[in-house]
Amino acid sequence: IFDAAALSAMPRGGEYLALHGSNPEVLGWITVPNTNIDYAAALTADNEKYLHTTLSGEESKSGAIFFDYRTDGSLSGRPLILYGHNMRAGTMFHDLNSYKHKGFFENNRRITLWAGSEKREYEVYAAYIATEDIYFIRMYFKDDAYFLDYMTGLQALSKFSTDVELTAAD
Repeated sequence: IFDAAALSAMPRGGEYLALHGSNPEVLGWITVPNTNIDYAAALTADNEKYLHTTLSGEESKSGAIFFDYRTDGSLSGRPLILYGHNMRAGTMFHDLNSYKHKGFFENNRRITLWAGSEKREYEVYAAYIATEDIYFIRMYFKDDAYFLDYMTGLQALSKFSTDVELTAAD
């Protein structure tokens, strides 16, 4: 799934290929504009391994960015859920807190994910602080209508409204 020629357009393509070469669980790279979020992401058999382990296998409080273990290896499922710590030092997913501010939310609505050699862009259509009483981590849906209901429910929780019209194909 890694095509060196296709990754030549990626700003950190060489680093991405090197990480994947030393750790085949590295399958993606996420970048969020105007933040420090610019990280490789791994997929492994559980949601524990990378909580306190770097992609190179070293112990670390910050761990690594990783996909939910139920994600398929082609990263083609929906939704794609990524985990990462909110580090006080401003690393990992700390800068997602910027989406609490309307100006940031309105001006930084495109997130880039390299899935293997494929560049994908996602539109941020909702931002909210998830509390323990909201179960937002769903991976499987009976059909497109259930998926659309799920996404619309998340949109209703957003701190800021948008004109994004969700469809079952999203």
